[in-house]
Amino acid sequence: MTNKILLNSLKKRSKRAKDKWLNELSIILWAFRTTSRRPIRVTPFALAYGMEVVIPTEIGMPTVRTTMQESRAKGQDLERHLDWVDEERETATIQMAFYQQRAMT
Repeated sequence: MTNKILLNSLKKRSKRAKDKWLNELSIILWAFRTTSRRPIRVTPFALAYGMEVVIPTEIGMPTVRTTMQESRAKGQDLERHLDWVDEERETATIQMAFYQQRAMT
């Protein structure tokens, strides 16, 4: 399913920019990695790195999101965050199993 999504996205975007498909690929991969997946209800980026992605323009601006990211760097918050990652991965596994089971019926 993942490859199908990526290939369809690449076909759509490369119709507009046929010679620039390689540049389009990085944009498509970024979008794919930072978009919440329906079966697991979390982004692939969050599963891999344990936090949601922060867009580069947000880093320089003090926003609620970047302030929360900074607070997670502290000791106790980091420990709680690691627990959150485990819970998110477990939830994603359960959601994926449920999704696959539902798809089979």
